[in-house]
Amino acid sequence: MPAMHRTMPARPAADAADLSRFAELVARAGLEPDLKRRYTTDPAAVFAEFGLLGAEPVYTAPALVIEDLGRPDATATALLTGIPYAV
Repeated sequence: MPAMHRTMPARPAADAADLSRFAELVARAGLEPDLKRRYTTDPAAVFAEFGLLGAEPVYTAPALVIEDLGRPDATATALLTGIPYAV
């Protein structure tokens, strides 16, 4: 089975305003016990109050590579041993 390459969807970058609103949320949650309690019970509602998107982040990587490790790679075998590998 040959290696499969799959590109992950790109995540929109947070802008400076989003980072500022999130920093304010974190600071105020540390200072205001009621806000901390509300965030603990319903984080999506508190995010909405601060104008933030309360969704699970999409983790991205440039590419996902799944390789067949049950069979030696012909190029690597030839480079390491000097003996061509019959594919």
